[in-house]
Amino acid sequence: MLKKDQLWDDTMTHLSEIKKSLDDMNLPREILTETYHLMERPDAIKKRSEDLYIATKNRLKSFLGEAKNVLISWSGGKDTSNLYIAIKKLFPQIHVNLVTVLNGYDQNHEAPRQQYINIKDHFRFSDSTHYYVQLTDIYKKHVINSAYDDLKILHAPAICSSCKSLISLAMAFIAIKLNSTHVVEGYIKTQADQSWTDQSPKQRFLTKSFVESKFNLKIGEPLYKHMTLPIDPSLLGYALDKPIKLQKKQMVCAAYNMMPKKLYNKNIENLVSKKLEDIYKDMRDLEISNDIPKDYMPIFIQNVNTLRKDRKVYMANAFKPENYNEFLILMSQHIDGIT
Repeated sequence: MLKKDQLWDDTMTHLSEIKKSLDDMNLPREILTETYHLMERPDAIKKRSEDLYIATKNRLKSFLGEAKNVLISWSGGKDTSNLYIAIKKLFPQIHVNLVTVLNGYDQNHEAPRQQYINIKDHFRFSDSTHYYVQLTDIYKKHVINSAYDDLKILHAPAICSSCKSLISLAMAFIAIKLNSTHVVEGYIKTQADQSWTDQSPKQRFLTKSFVESKFNLKIGEPLYKHMTLPIDPSLLGYALDKPIKLQKKQMVCAAYNMMPKKLYNKNIENLVSKKLEDIYKDMRDLEISNDIPKDYMPIFIQNVNTLRKDRKVYMANAFKPENYNEFLILMSQHIDGIT
């Protein structure tokens, strides 16, 4: 374990790196102002870190109740990493299943497994298991092939929203298979404030209501309400004694920055209500594996990049479509040989 003073120094260095990119986020000015103001006061940063820890503890206790077996929808990012650490530290008696979805437009699919192992070994956690599930066939129908039809409903790129509907339903099916009574998701308010449709209050409400009406389990995002600033995941990580090297290790998603510029609840409701019903009818028994898939290929990257190129139609209402060229440079190393 790192000593707390070393972890503090590392965290402050990490925050200084985050500060450089704050203005590039699609966040309300008042949130950015509050964040900048906080980052000038180290004592206030420590106090907020402590408050986030207490809020996380209380919300997890309320959400999990007497749970003995839970499932985390696992990306290996900051928020799901914080959830895994917090649950195992605060409730070590709970068995945690971590499940990673492979959807056909993600890369570096071994990263979530490595993040799981790194955290598990660092904190010496026991009684947890990591799985993969491949969903490329159902993604092709309900996310890729339906992209333009979904656009007409949302009036903005709908890939992230469609993906969220599919993942939440998949997690519910798998939770039943693994005898988990709770599905824990890592969504937070800061991402909704950036117009991440999939993490908007409307989609969260619709998804929770639908899933809990179909399955005998609870689904929710215990971090959502109190994680309101873009630096909060890092501050909670500090409170949880998480080294900076364990902040995140996740797959790169080809749909990055395809979110709407603005969210409109009626459009979201129309899309998500239909999407959940359609996917639920098609979803059958899902095969999960402890092994890292050796033959997995992100086969939809070129499809997503084709949608990105349609700037006049598909990307017309997207957040920061000007980032497309930079994104292609980032992705170019991953798409060789993909058809």
